[in-house]
Amino acid sequence: YEPGKEDNLEMSLSNLGQSIIAIQANFETNGGAHPDFGASYSYIDMSKGKELKTEDFFIKNKWPELAKFIVKKMNTGADQETKDCYSSIDDQAILEILKTNFSAIQITNKGISILLGVPRYCRNNDFFDLDKSSLKPFMTDSFKAITQ
Repeated sequence: YEPGKEDNLEMSLSNLGQSIIAIQANFETNGGAHPDFGASYSYIDMSKGKELKTEDFFIKNKWPELAKFIVKKMNTGADQETKDCYSSIDDQAILEILKTNFSAIQITNKGISILLGVPRYCRNNDFFDLDKSSLKPFMTDSFKAITQ
């Protein structure tokens, strides 16, 4: 989204662990018959005074394996409509989110939600959620400590 182009912008802060602040920005643009909306996420480690990135939460050399795992989970048990919505999302698309669009990942102490950027008709499938127990093999030790 373009900063300053939104009609509505909401920001919220929450704690993630003892020293991490999660910042969520929800935005909406009223584009006539086709409004757009979305969310963006950032994470600040207050003890270190730095913004956190994907490698602070997930082991970098396991990102390709994590991307394949996410795609497999997305399609396991999904009905045909949901599979159709996810059809344009493959492991390379997930890997790209991990590498360059970390603001599309909402991290909580329960797990993660990934904003997938599915087609407009699939808005009920915008996010895909994974619980922390399924993510443990991919998590850094510091992320594991946050979610305990």
